[in-house]
Formats: sequence, C-alpha cells, structure tokens
Amino acid sequence: MARPILVLVTVGMLLLAGCSGGGTVTDPATDVTTNTTTDATATDAPGTATTTAAAPPENVDFAPGTGAEGITNTSALLDAHMRALNGSAYRVDASQDTGDTSAEIVVAESGDRLRISTTAGGATTAGTDVWSTADRSVTRRQTNGSVSYSVAGDGTPGAGLAASISDLYVLTPLAGIQYGEFDYDGTVERDGDRLLRFVATGVNESAVESANASAVSSYDATVLVSERGVVREATVDATEVVDGESRTVNTTYEATTGVEPTAPSWLEEVPDISVSLTANGSLLVVDHGGGPAVDDAAVSVGAFGPRGTIEGSFEAGETRYLGIDSESGEVVVAAERPDTAGLDQLGPSVTFRLLTDTVQVSLLAGDGA
Repeated sequence: MARPILVLVTVGMLLLAGCSGGGTVTDPATDVTTNTTTDATATDAPGTATTTAAAPPENVDFAPGTGAEGITNTSALLDAHMRALNGSAYRVDASQDTGDTSAEIVVAESGDRLRISTTAGGATTAGTDVWSTADRSVTRRQTNGSVSYSVAGDGTPGAGLAASISDLYVLTPLAGIQYGEFDYDGTVERDGDRLLRFVATGVNESAVESANASAVSSYDATVLVSERGVVREATVDATEVVDGESRTVNTTYEATTGVEPTAPSWLEEVPDISVSLTANGSLLVVDHGGGPAVDDAAVSVGAFGPRGTIEGSFEAGETRYLGIDSESGEVVVAAERPDTAGLDQLGPSVTFRLLTDTVQVSLLAGDGA
C-alpha cells in the first residue's frame, strides 16, 4: 500500500507529546531579486519585488547539493543545512495546514539549552512546550485548556529526548523538497545575505516511486538557500492522492541563525524540586526551591521502588526526607531529618519520582546525578 508523504511537521510532536498557519516564503515588499530570465532592470508594480539582470553562475557560490541546474542532491543540501545550523544558535519555525500544526525550535550555540514549542489544532487546542538544559528537561502540555508539567532530571529517561530529536524537528518539515524537481531562479537579498532561489518545475516521480509513496498530482514549491547551505525559507504546496482521495498540504519553513533560546515564563508555574543522597546512602533529601506548593504528592524511591506520600502541602523553602524501612519495606517520609537506624541503604544512586494531578518529576540522586 502506498503511504502518504506530505504530513511531516507533526512527527516530532507525537514523539514529545503523544499529541501535541500559514505564511509565504517571501516578502515581496522587501526582497530584491536577481532573475535568471531577464536581461534588463525592470521595476514592477508597487509591492512587488525589484528584478535585475542575473549574476553569471560563476559569481554564485552554490550550496552543497545545488547548482546552476537547480537542486541536484537533496540529502547533500540538508546535511549542509544541519552542519551550518549546528555552528551557531538558531531558530526554526515550521507549520502545516493539515491539522493546523506548527513547531518552533530554538537551540543555543553551545547546544546546552533548547526550547521546542508545538501546537496542533490551533494554539488553544493542544500544545507542547519543552525547555531543556544540561541538567533537566521541563515539559508543559496543554490539551483543551488542561495544563500539566513533567520534569526529567539528567540521567533519567526522557531527560535527553528533546535534544536527541532536535534534528528531527529541523529536517523533517523539509523532507517534502525531495519530491520536487527544482530549477535555479536567481538570488534574493535578505537582511544583507544573498540567498539562492530554487523554484519547483514539477514532481520528482522517481523519488515518489522509490519511497513507495502515494501519487503526487500537483507540486509547487520555492526554496531559499544561503550560499553556506542554510535553507532559510521554504514553502511546499502539494496534492497527493491517498486511497483514491486527494489531499492538499501546505508546509512553510523558516530558519534564522544567531537566535539564542530564552527560558519560558511558564517555568514559574513548575515547582523547583531537587534531590540529593546523604553520605551514608540511606536518606533522600528532597528540597523545594521555589514555585507553587505541591499538595499530597505521591512519591517513589528507586526505579521500581516502594511508594509513599508527601502528605499535606510541600511548599517552597521546605525539605522532606525519604527512606525505606528495613523491616516493612515501606517508604518513610519526614519533615525533620530522622534517625537512619533501621533504614535500608539506597545504593550509590537512586531515582526519585513525585506525582500529582498536574506535575510529574523524575530525578536522579547520588552517583551519575
């Protein structure tokens, strides 16, 4: 069975969230275009691009995978795109009208901070926002007005998920480029950067066939690429036939370098919980460093360890001590540091989990934390 190939933006969203507009590729009022088909300067109607004589191909430094004949190797182009982005801080925005989905990823030049924001079905229907740093990843999920948070500390499952799939967010929305045939169409000056313009001339039937994909009945796309390989902007408007039904998908994409991620304001809504293991290894020290109080939170000690409850309100500035009773095997929770006699050794490292109706925290204490 042939598979659909154009619904692309949502792939990363599903990995992060379980579920988690439009636009055009150019701004005609500000672009100055060098067109390969004209031989004299011409000024178009107000609000349109200014067209000038084409620069000879030898004056253009074509990005990898591109040339005077067009986009010749999509894989080489996307590899160059990723390498160029990884050399700086960057932001990528992608959207698709199917499901009204959008995604934004902002990555620090050092790579130790990133933010991913996604929406599906409109900004208020479902969305996921991730703030990831070197020591933890915090996720905010919204579905039909209901908001929940999860915190994954370094060394726990999920902590590195956002960073590990960041390339997916950057590259997946551009996958539709491979299903088109592109001609080189001159250059565009944008913010002092000369961009190579490539315009689709039709469907790349061999690429569609090799992907065992659904039939693409129409294909219209424009791609703007910097000479060092950054795909600055792209739009793909295509219609594919899936199980005998036509579906038109519009995908837009924009990459901007030199943009550092900033921490979201919603972090104030997440309790700042940290844990440490006492020197003798028998107590978990749980500190509430700030943010909202945690009420009647379920807790567990160890990946599959026993469960207990921090009863009542656990507020900013307070500490709780957790251990495992050697005789009963139950979790001991105390507001004051207890005598460790009769408590199990928790090991050189231990996973701590805290759960409420709206917050889930998973942290590692001890070795490897």
